[in-house]
Amino acid sequence: MKRYILFFLISLLLACTGAPHQQSNKEVSLEEPKKEIPVLDLASVISKQIPDTFTLNSIAKNARLIPISTTSQTVMGVPLKICYADDQIILILTTKDQVFYRLDSNGKILKRFRHLGHGPGEYSLCSFSYVNPQDSTIQILDDGNQKWITYDLDGNFLKEVSLNDKTARSPIFIADNFIVSGDSANQFCITDRQFNIKQYLCPFDTTMSEWEQSAIRLQTARSRNADVMLFNHADNDTVFQITEKGAEPFLILKKGAAAMPKEKIKDFMQLGSENYLMRLGIGFTPDYYLITYIRNRVFREEVWRKSDNQIIYRSTKRDLTYKLPSGKKIHIGSSTLYLSKNQLILLINAEDVLGEIPGVKEDDNPILLVIEL
Repeated sequence: MKRYILFFLISLLLACTGAPHQQSNKEVSLEEPKKEIPVLDLASVISKQIPDTFTLNSIAKNARLIPISTTSQTVMGVPLKICYADDQIILILTTKDQVFYRLDSNGKILKRFRHLGHGPGEYSLCSFSYVNPQDSTIQILDDGNQKWITYDLDGNFLKEVSLNDKTARSPIFIADNFIVSGDSANQFCITDRQFNIKQYLCPFDTTMSEWEQSAIRLQTARSRNADVMLFNHADNDTVFQITEKGAEPFLILKKGAAAMPKEKIKDFMQLGSENYLMRLGIGFTPDYYLITYIRNRVFREEVWRKSDNQIIYRSTKRDLTYKLPSGKKIHIGSSTLYLSKNQLILLINAEDVLGEIPGVKEDDNPILLVIEL
């Protein structure tokens, strides 16, 4: 166990390189692992043929196909993003038109709102949204106007906070009692719910240009789970989880020669047929890991079994397979995936389930596939 602890301490130092910001007097916290960290040996199977027989049915304790209600006033545009979901509320955003839809657990659209503009309660570019179940509010980050706006569940404006005077003002993860954001000197900052910085993580080298910092941010893997914050640097094998206390090792993903060398990260836009992993995404369910990445310009979706840390599925079609009640298999695009510890939700085109659900027509709003894990 001692050698594992030493290894993870060294990994964290390597992952979070750079000269500390002069105001960063709070040390990165790393909890001692309470058990051996799992290892996924991607390097050993990256060139092997992997069967694609896995279906989402095999991980479901329960699954429901839920049509989203469709009227002439509530036809959804595309593309769609599931922003939040629990057993009572589902919040969906049309990312092009910036329209929010609040649904109940049966797919009925309860409210539609869109507040584009530059005045109080209006947004010009919504880049992040969050539903706070504790006070029944919808909160969004307006990157265009640099403010944090709070609405009630019907989209009525409640309040807003200007972020122009905040150092860390671009949240990438929100929990009940902390926010993970970033600033110009550190890749990650842990703040309270008022964006006051409590801890800095992974400071940038002070000699780095803005482009080099941006390249590191873009090539740092993020969590596919909505309720857990994971990250992994392109040149490192250790996947970390950020909690209120700091960063701690979560998983080892052995990349081998597929790890992008540090000196290549800033030039990633010029990389083409090289074997490095790019746009890595890491998610998990109680029994599986869901890994995505691009290699040699080919997208890969992979499923790894937790019980023995073995890969069981690989697809290059940006999709996951689900068997409908009739026995028909459909391929569902994973770009709409909403994943938490307890459920997985995807959007299915209505035309793909014709005949499976009474009353569903080809041009209806999408169907929610809700899987309890």
